Amino acid sequence: MSALDLVIVVDNKIRDLTGCVLLKRKLEELGLSVKLCPNGHEYEMLFFKPKAIIHNHMREKHKTEIGTLQKRIGVKTIVVPTENIMRENRDVMQLYVGKFWCEFNNIDLYISWGEVIRQVLIEDCGMPPDRVIALGSPRTDLFHPPFQEKKHVSEVKTVLYTSSHQYGSWAREVAMEKLIGCDFDKLTSFTVDEYYEEDRRAFIEHLESMRLAVKRFSNLKFIIKPHPFEDFEPYRKLEKDSRGCQNLKVEYSAPFNSIANEADMLIHAGTVASVEAWFMGIPTLCLEYFCRKSCHYPAMTAGSVRAQNIEDLFSYLSDFSKLQHDFAARQPDRERYIRRWLTSADGKRSEVIAKAVQERIGPYNHPSIFGVFSAMIERYGLLSTMRYYLRYWRRGRTGNFLPNFSKAHRQQWGDDTIAWLKRKVFTNDDLIQTERFIEEVYDKSSRRYEHAVALR
Repeated sequence: MSALDLVIVVDNKIRDLTGCVLLKRKLEELGLSVKLCPNGHEYEMLFFKPKAIIHNHMREKHKTEIGTLQKRIGVKTIVVPTENIMRENRDVMQLYVGKFWCEFNNIDLYISWGEVIRQVLIEDCGMPPDRVIALGSPRTDLFHPPFQEKKHVSEVKTVLYTSSHQYGSWAREVAMEKLIGCDFDKLTSFTVDEYYEEDRRAFIEHLESMRLAVKRFSNLKFIIKPHPFEDFEPYRKLEKDSRGCQNLKVEYSAPFNSIANEADMLIHAGTVASVEAWFMGIPTLCLEYFCRKSCHYPAMTAGSVRAQNIEDLFSYLSDFSKLQHDFAARQPDRERYIRRWLTSADGKRSEVIAKAVQERIGPYNHPSIFGVFSAMIERYGLLSTMRYYLRYWRRGRTGNFLPNFSKAHRQQWGDDTIAWLKRKVFTNDDLIQTERFIEEVYDKSSRRYEHAVALR
């Protein structure tokens, strides 16, 4: 039974998958054997006898359990987040790094995006400084080289709106269940009701602004991209209400990577997509209609032009040169943001992170299969352990534990259930799309950048 050096756990969004694929490539260039697997298959992964598992976070109950099991077996736990909580609210940052569930002594190496999160982990969570390093995110490499190949656009034709109201889009009872399930009710800086009310108000006001903008600016093409975990029903209603408008398209599944190049400007309400748009030279406009205590992103919003009401939004949609001028004036804010929250955005974060991981796992040996079975049987019993092993044998040895939604599954669960499940894991189609994106965009961009450097 062959052993792997590393297994990378991948979150649901294709953009996160692309960052993990880039990291996998750099690790393999260093001579390491690596496999990608979706969230939820951590136990089967142990039968690969990896030196380490790279998790996207450690803030849930099952993550704590797998981290404890890994510690006993001798499989190192490394965290390379695919999400970052870029808020000044330290209470929320603590929650997202695992305040309520994580056993921080289980983590052997945490690679944070920036120094702010590193300080939270050390000062608030008690992690030893040598186990936390700020190196940035592989995701920023998707838009390499930053601040180099800017789009030269004289007029706006296509407007992209990226929403991130993943709780405010749902009805109260559904949203409250989700929020409490994510421990928002345990925060002290605001109540879970306050969070929902703020997010709900922002969601309604922003979506209404886009509806009015679509009708008023018939000469512009609007692309609206909901967050993958939002309730899509309000967007379907928007499409229905705007049926007479030929300038609206709602992208439910297409990743940000594939549609950002179409955009001449980006409208957002505080998302990482805005930061990635900066690297592409796309002017960003932040809808900041009111101060949200629970979602406070002063450093992020400082890098964008701000619209404090719908009149501001319409003004910038009417005068693209004004948007470009005001956006250019905020370049120093964007550079400060990069240094504080992302460490660096030089197109080499995957490479830097891969080297740090290699150095950390280098001195260790693969665990024994006897140790894996012993710990699994003691913790979960013989029957469950054999189920995990059979899953490993049938799917993992030849693939990536990618889910196969067959015709029988569709008949049993229905298309709506299948569509929801696909939001939570990446599929083989996603992996093919990601590889294609890297080949067509990232590799070409790297070659153009290297050629430009050689000519200097």
